[in-house]
Amino acid sequence: MNPIERLELFSTRASELADTRLIRRDFRPGMTIRYERMSGTVFETSQPVEGDLRSFLLTFRKFVSNDEPVYLNRIYNLCRRCFTSQELKGYLIQSRAAWKDALHGRGFSIVFDKGRVTPEEVLNLWINGWYFHDDEEKLRRLKLLIPEQRIFARWLFLDFIAEATRQIFYVENVITVALREGLVDPACAES
Repeated sequence: MNPIERLELFSTRASELADTRLIRRDFRPGMTIRYERMSGTVFETSQPVEGDLRSFLLTFRKFVSNDEPVYLNRIYNLCRRCFTSQELKGYLIQSRAAWKDALHGRGFSIVFDKGRVTPEEVLNLWINGWYFHDDEEKLRRLKLLIPEQRIFARWLFLDFIAEATRQIFYVENVITVALREGLVDPACAES
């Protein structure tokens, strides 16, 4: 696949993601923690419909899996090499910083087994231990979480998905402009 074909594939997959019921229903994960005098600490999370989430994840995981042609880090690198517009490259530098913040936590994390767990690790646990694969170690780690940790881990997972999706759509918009305006060097080599 040449660079332009890969960028077009990214746009196609982003459009597929935008067309999922989860996104069309305005997916916005949230969590509320409050203290009630009689019942103690109460955690409430907004959860998507499970079938909608599973359907969404079929396409979403292509953007976060190393071996996929539309893996977001690979697309950032491709755009950096092949875009001829410094302005568009600058937009993607900002997007990549937001992506890295989302991967490593934006000020919120959980501690499990005396170590901080990042959203990237939580995504790995849910995708490979629960949704798409039966990785015993990852499933075991999810099951070992106490209820409060599991609530936070689930929220981190959903919050990461929401932020990553924003960056996917942002990058898709930049790619659309670059392709439309002829700002992609067709001779650039992909490494």
